[in-house]
Amino acid sequence: MAEHSQTAFHSILYSRLHSTPHSRLHSISYSRLQSARYYSQCVHDERIRNIGIIAHIDAGKTTTTERMLFYSGQTRRIGEVDRGDTVMDYLPEERARGITITAAAITFPWKDHRINLIDTPGHVDFGMEVERSLRVLDGTVTILDGAAGVQAQTRTVWRQAGRYGVPRIVYVNKMDKMGADYERTVKEIAEKLGDLQPVCVQMPIMREDRIWGVVDLIGKKTLHWSDPQGREVIETDWDNDADARWAPGRIKLMEQLADLDDAFLEKYLDDPHLVTGKDLESAIRRLTLQTKIAPVLCGSSFTNIGVQPVLDAIVKYLPSPSERPLPKVNQDVVWKDDRLLALAFKVVHDEQRGLLVFVRVYAGVLSTRTMLRNGSRNIRERATKVMTIHANQFEECEAVSAGNVAVLLGLKNTRTGDTITAENECKNLNVQLAGIDVPQPVFSCAVEAESTSDDSRLEEALKIIELEDPSVRVTKDHETGQKQLSGMGELHLEIVGKRITRDLKARASFGQIQIAYKETFGKRTAETIQGEVDKDMGGRRFVGGLEYTVESTDELINKIEPSDCMPAIQEGFESALQDGPTASFPLIGVRIKVLRVDWTEGVSSLDALRYVAYTLLRKWCVNQSSRLVEPIMGVELTVPDKYLGTVLADIHAGRRGNVTETNTSEEGDHTVWAEVPLASMLGYATSLRSKTGGTASFSMQPLTYRTMSQDEESRILSSLGVIQPIKDA
Repeated sequence: MAEHSQTAFHSILYSRLHSTPHSRLHSISYSRLQSARYYSQCVHDERIRNIGIIAHIDAGKTTTTERMLFYSGQTRRIGEVDRGDTVMDYLPEERARGITITAAAITFPWKDHRINLIDTPGHVDFGMEVERSLRVLDGTVTILDGAAGVQAQTRTVWRQAGRYGVPRIVYVNKMDKMGADYERTVKEIAEKLGDLQPVCVQMPIMREDRIWGVVDLIGKKTLHWSDPQGREVIETDWDNDADARWAPGRIKLMEQLADLDDAFLEKYLDDPHLVTGKDLESAIRRLTLQTKIAPVLCGSSFTNIGVQPVLDAIVKYLPSPSERPLPKVNQDVVWKDDRLLALAFKVVHDEQRGLLVFVRVYAGVLSTRTMLRNGSRNIRERATKVMTIHANQFEECEAVSAGNVAVLLGLKNTRTGDTITAENECKNLNVQLAGIDVPQPVFSCAVEAESTSDDSRLEEALKIIELEDPSVRVTKDHETGQKQLSGMGELHLEIVGKRITRDLKARASFGQIQIAYKETFGKRTAETIQGEVDKDMGGRRFVGGLEYTVESTDELINKIEPSDCMPAIQEGFESALQDGPTASFPLIGVRIKVLRVDWTEGVSSLDALRYVAYTLLRKWCVNQSSRLVEPIMGVELTVPDKYLGTVLADIHAGRRGNVTETNTSEEGDHTVWAEVPLASMLGYATSLRSKTGGTASFSMQPLTYRTMSQDEESRILSSLGVIQPIKDA
């Protein structure tokens, strides 16, 4: 089919979809009308939207997403969190708990556009899922609870999106809830989120304190949803009464745009009465893409009010892939659009299919015919299948073009954050995109097989868990053989444990969840180390040698340079750094630079290099002085005025905390931000409830690691039974 014929057919197909009566539209699945292959090829870049749903837990992300799928015709019925039949939350643990744990992805059509949507978790323990999703998105919908307003995790995910320069729109949900206040929530967006100016493009129509419909300030219309499932949207032009009531909101909208956009300012100054809806939409789009404003909409997804306008706003105001800058590569070259450039942002183990690698294609075309190059690991790979994503369902296609998200089968060694290019286009270029920031885990627990016959199954399960979730760490005490599983929180480790035993069918038991302390060298030190091995072990000859420098730093991570040195050498170093000299906690703040590798062809082996890397570094580490470092949490509290003094005193004196900022609302409540050791926050929910009569609330997230005081370190070492004296720093 010729290109113009394809485009014509595509337009006809969509016009049929959207001219179909609403009562029939919901039962049509797009995949039944045409194959994913055609769907992938015929949609032009400017009609693609790669967007994410981000929010605090329980703001209504999945509920909103399920309506989007239903109104677009992707599903036949509305999935409900309470019923446990949602498309996006498809893992058993997600449906049982009613929360999103992993970032699910799905593709669906809306008004001649394709939306690639990722629904992310709201719980702080699963921030890694949000981080790796935002890395590949072009825009986001931030959902707020209209009664709760801007909450702690809202601030976190908003900052994450801001770090990547992602344009955002805001949807104030749950306007059917008692206490919902649209104007207060918009004010909180300006005060607490700050970097983007909120611009209301809608106002809620409230009846008896519950939302009945919404006002479209741009088109000068009122919108009402007449049927219970919200399929039919009734639009009514403003009459004189409506104009008198809502015109001030439209004027404020125009004034905000005029302050920020010179092109719109000219039209506004000429005659504000002649400003059209198209003029407003154009200005809003420009400013949204420039990350100067965040358009704000409202509704109640649970009562099926307001979702279709959110879909319209995604199409109108969020960018296409070509409107976002191409991410920078590490090579000093100008990347040509026709050369393949992709990023692996998620890896999942599937029992039937093997490894599923989720990728975002930034440039070029990715197909099964292309020999791929993993620039992050300097290896070749080939995809046996390319598939589009529909939550836990996939549809095979021949190729995926720039701007799209897909799943690849057949890749053996690609991991989260790896860069993928075409082998024939990058033979002499080891191209790498910026990776994905992985947070340090702050909780850990012992894990062991229930019997020796279960050891191999548990080992395999732990490898899969680390592969799927980079924020999980598995370490092993080389003296006792005890394995430690580390993660971002108690819920995180609980979910990981269920995945190990139920999904991966490894019979294992887990110890008590504890704080994940680490060690760092007490004194700044640097040394050049060299050594070699030539010996028989277990009937095998090990030959190899290394020379490298090792130094301590103030950083919270370890660095091994060059980044593309042999994986066997990296594994040896990483294994040696798992046991610190003081209490066998993992070491951080170590930089290693490999200077020379001794390799004799036909005699040397990777096992020998792994062995010499481990033994030399381990021998050096045990002779150093180290200090314990502990996780520090960023804590946000909302406290009534009468309890503020009590709460602040408790943070300072009772919990070794440091208050960094306070803010007082017009209602007299105080928001307090503090940095507190995680060890001091255990049991804090009960304590805070007791001290404030249940009127205060808090949330926390991992912030950093800091060296402990000598007294605290001594107390921890005593509790662990470590009898060696603390060495001077």
